[in-house]
Amino acid sequence: MKTGHVDNGTAPVVMRQLLWMMHVSGHLDLVEAGTAALAEQPARFLDLFAWLLGANLNRELSLGLAHNYIARADDLRSVRGRIDFSRQLTRNWDRLDRLACRWDEFSPDTPFNRVLKTACRFLITQTQHAEAGRLLEDCLAMLDEVGDVSAATAIAESRTTPWPRGAERFRPVFEFARRLLCGIGQDTLAGDTQTFAWLIDMNVLFEEFVAASVAARFRVSVRKQHFLGTLLQLPSGGIRQYADTLWHDTQGTLWIGDAKYKRLDGNAPWSEIGLSPDDVRQLTTYGGMAPMAPRRCLALFYPCLGDAPPVRSTTTWNQIEFFLVPVRLQETADLAEVLPPL
Repeated sequence: MKTGHVDNGTAPVVMRQLLWMMHVSGHLDLVEAGTAALAEQPARFLDLFAWLLGANLNRELSLGLAHNYIARADDLRSVRGRIDFSRQLTRNWDRLDRLACRWDEFSPDTPFNRVLKTACRFLITQTQHAEAGRLLEDCLAMLDEVGDVSAATAIAESRTTPWPRGAERFRPVFEFARRLLCGIGQDTLAGDTQTFAWLIDMNVLFEEFVAASVAARFRVSVRKQHFLGTLLQLPSGGIRQYADTLWHDTQGTLWIGDAKYKRLDGNAPWSEIGLSPDDVRQLTTYGGMAPMAPRRCLALFYPCLGDAPPVRSTTTWNQIEFFLVPVRLQETADLAEVLPPL
């Protein structure tokens, strides 16, 4: 989605629903229940991103700014660190007042902190949300010792630098900031510097949302992306197969679920629902490869808005029960309510 093109009357509703899905599924570690206050205002997506980055980064920076040893090299009047003899004998061979030195400096001016600062600088110019702006200003004050670079430079530097020690707590907010900067770069390359692209893989988000919904409905542990085996019996490779979800219900039934973020007509005859052969073939293959159980069932989950169609069921070619399950995307107090009884 491009935020510059969705800020109309429906944007607050879409934002709230999307934020709720990310929160309950754990898709984005930065999303917390406290963000509901922001969604109640007619905020834009950029306001939401500014609030998320500012609130989460502010909390981490208040615990201390991450430092790391940075390799430095320069010509100095006195020795610092060690002498770079190769450079001294070539460039400075006739300069006794210049010593080529190399040293490591424990500094906050790291590529990772530059990503954070660059993202804050971008969002503070875009947000119209007063509290988000204040949080970003606080973050920039704490990042004052970090150098200013462009978004492209910040991204490039961070890709070639190992992750710093002791900075693991910054990883979620760093990944969020990096994705923001990647969005700036995409539109800049396209020649439009006034818009911003934020890409969410809705297939992945829907898979995680379904897994969370199943766990809430059945009150069981759900395995995500569970390895079932390989299609070919080879020493290596063999085309590995992973089920989106796998769980046992309280009656001992083994369920294998596959989430498809596509529009299906659950009220239509089977031939007109919109299922593709690949959708069904993949899931029936999972069923054949799944561990043995007294009863095995397959569930294909698809999104729906408004009143949910009934659950449909049939039997597959390999004699496994197959269920077509609608998933309501409206926000509810109880996540289990987005799924019908199975």
